[in-house]
Amino acid sequence: MVRYMNVHLAQVWILDENDKLLHLKASAGAINDVESKANPLTKLCPDKNLIDNGRPVLVNKAADDPRVPCQEWVQREGIVAYAGYPLVLEERLIGLMSVFSHTPLTPAVIQEMGSVAHGIALCIERKKSEEALDASEVKYRSVVESLKEVVFQVNEFGHWTSLNPAWKEITGFDVKEALGTLFLEYIHHDDRQRNSHIFLQLVERKLDYCRYETRFLTKDGKVRWVEVYAQLTLNNDGSVLGTSGSLTDITERKQAETQIEKLAAFPRVNPNPVLEFDAEGTLTYFNDAAQEMARTLGHPHPRDILPPNASDLARQSLASGQKKLNLEVALGGKTISWSFFPIVASGVIHCYGVDITEMQNLEAQFRHSQKLESIGQLAAGVAHDFNNILTVIQGYADLLYSRYENDAELAKPLKQVSNATRAHRP
Repeated sequence: MVRYMNVHLAQVWILDENDKLLHLKASAGAINDVESKANPLTKLCPDKNLIDNGRPVLVNKAADDPRVPCQEWVQREGIVAYAGYPLVLEERLIGLMSVFSHTPLTPAVIQEMGSVAHGIALCIERKKSEEALDASEVKYRSVVESLKEVVFQVNEFGHWTSLNPAWKEITGFDVKEALGTLFLEYIHHDDRQRNSHIFLQLVERKLDYCRYETRFLTKDGKVRWVEVYAQLTLNNDGSVLGTSGSLTDITERKQAETQIEKLAAFPRVNPNPVLEFDAEGTLTYFNDAAQEMARTLGHPHPRDILPPNASDLARQSLASGQKKLNLEVALGGKTISWSFFPIVASGVIHCYGVDITEMQNLEAQFRHSQKLESIGQLAAGVAHDFNNILTVIQGYADLLYSRYENDAELAKPLKQVSNATRAHRP
């Protein structure tokens, strides 16, 4: 950065939240060692205007200017110009990037500093426990390129102007082929209108920054969920340069959230009562089906249709780790079966209810039909045996009748016996 901007000294300061002072963390140029005794200061009280306004400072008459720190050193070294660029994230001061020069500085220096300011602030925020970034552009770039998040810059027309290697890791597109293309081309078509609206609000200065979730399309046609953080990037004269920020892949998190939503929907849409007790046996949740069943049975609250000792049953179930199944409660002509399932890891008990009245009625009808069937089978067996007896009687009666047909006294009763048995056989 020192060679690129042709300055005498470049420094990066980080704000310490404890003492509210800026601490020197990186130095390049005339003094490369942060711990060097040649450094005029290692702690700096932030300029009030810098904090209040959050705007960069460009001074081309550094001597005796109150905005320029280290006045004794400035005059001794013959410093002519000073530029300070605040490192800000979401309206919060993170640090300060400053340069000192023996020659006057142009507004282009502020533009160059602004192009890297957000990236440095983002890295500082993520790497507080490590040494702050070196002020040189090479070292800054190496840190940015190691991030798993995409660090990006977009111009005022919505074209990518800077992307780090994480871009390819997330989307599969090469950085070179993406630069200069419209960012909306990589957004899922259902999300493009919303993304366009947010971008326009930023460049029209209706928003200073934003954070939202959207879907990106990958090179192989898949969809990745991404959390977007973007803030407006301004030129030194206040004109809009575009936006800059980061893209974080949250696909796994979104998939987990979807799975949780599916599981959470189970008790909510279940047509049967679902309740939950805590470890103390207190009813902490019931679904709409439980409330509706209580109302149908003429009770104001689901606890009124539970087994009388439901709290004790819940505590015992959790303490033993054993399920308690099919506990029947008769109410208003209905029979409700309750079962308790302990969730030991969570310290709760799930309770499920089902109206078994219809099932019991069907079982009773089935048992009745079985009884009728048994009686029918018995009757059929008796009829069969009786028929066998009648067959024998009829046979002997016919035999005797044929033998004594001419005997009027015997023939008539034998004929009556034969006709009677024949009439009662099926």
